[in-house]
Amino acid sequence: MSALLYDGRKILALMEDRGLSMNRLAKAAGISVVAVHNLVHEKTNKVSLKSLKGIADALGVPLQALLRDATVHAADELQAVYQSISPTNRTAILGAAQALLNSQKKK
Repeated sequence: MSALLYDGRKILALMEDRGLSMNRLAKAAGISVVAVHNLVHEKTNKVSLKSLKGIADALGVPLQALLRDATVHAADELQAVYQSISPTNRTAILGAAQALLNSQKKK
């Protein structure tokens, strides 16, 4: 599973600020209510740029307003990678990462 590029909480907050229901946003964006629900609740990582652009336009914001910042995105990517590794390998990787951090502190 890849990390999410969009932030469902931002979409929901913008909807609330504008008094838009999921039904109204879906209609204005030209996508299904199910798609809006899945985006708002971050239940999908498969979203087209066209859908995000439609939502941004319907909310009256630039597309960038719906995207996660780089730090959050990087953390999500690391979490996704971590979750895909076996517990034994997680321990080995964490040990190696700690050793690397310790060696940097000595410099």
